[in-house]
Amino acid sequence: MDKEIDRRFVVTFPALCEEQEIILLSAMIDFAIWYNIHKKQVHTFLQMNEEDITINVLIDFWFEFVGKSEEIEGYLMNPDTVKNVYSHLNKFFIRIITRKFTTEKQIFCKSAFRTTEQAERLKQIFAQAPKNRKYKKYVDFLIKFKMDPDHISRDFADMTIKSCS
Repeated sequence: MDKEIDRRFVVTFPALCEEQEIILLSAMIDFAIWYNIHKKQVHTFLQMNEEDITINVLIDFWFEFVGKSEEIEGYLMNPDTVKNVYSHLNKFFIRIITRKFTTEKQIFCKSAFRTTEQAERLKQIFAQAPKNRKYKKYVDFLIKFKMDPDHISRDFADMTIKSCS
């Protein structure tokens, strides 16, 4: 799956290579756009926890409550990368939400996010899709709705796996 990279924002994460940086940046941009679409619900949740709404609180919310791929979680294990995430989102957050209005991939809260096992099985299905007409139909549907093995809900992952078994 080729995707076009939005390079309007120049970011450097010294701990990451360019490809890793692009993947992390894409997830950060998707979160900012998702937040902007669901601002009211996020604010309600944060106010229930008596939090003032700041960009740093929103980043904490992303770290704690939003599902991310194992790859991105791995990048965020590096304290320098986490520091750079705070720095760059503080710098570019407003610019992101005023220039982009749709996410590249679906965003799900961790409680609804697919499991690692589901992601592995879905990666097998995606890999076999070009050769298997039944798999291709499901993969095309998921791609149409901005889902892939790393950006899918637990329910959709279950349905897809059961249907392709």
